[in-house]
Amino acid sequence: MDGDGLADYLYVNTNGAVLMWKNLGIAPPGTWGAPQLIAAGPKSGVWWTEIRFADVDADGMLDYLAVDRITGRTDVWLNQGFAGDGSIQWAPQFEFATGPDSQPAGYNIRMADVSSSTSTLTFERPSVILRLTVLYR
Repeated sequence: MDGDGLADYLYVNTNGAVLMWKNLGIAPPGTWGAPQLIAAGPKSGVWWTEIRFADVDADGMLDYLAVDRITGRTDVWLNQGFAGDGSIQWAPQFEFATGPDSQPAGYNIRMADVSSSTSTLTFERPSVILRLTVLYR
């Protein structure tokens, strides 16, 4: 979450709130910091299954995404680093992607860096079609 290259442990509550245990990087199996509330959750009506994390602005820190379970519309809050109290400061919400043409798509959306830009992968069942949307800045 903080761009240090170590995977932190995240717990997403049913309302989208997120607790983080920072990976302190001390000898296996790892040492974890105290839990910190890093996101209060975006709004009512968002399910925990809709929350994703991806570095959409390529700054090395994971951003908070809410992917609509039906349409695939993705809203993003950019990670602006840690505040003095240990919480993460988030930039205001903005629409990152409208979602694919096929519906329902939300549960099938994944984020991946396939060309040095953040891109969207959509997996469709039962035919397992892979659609790739490359987003250039």
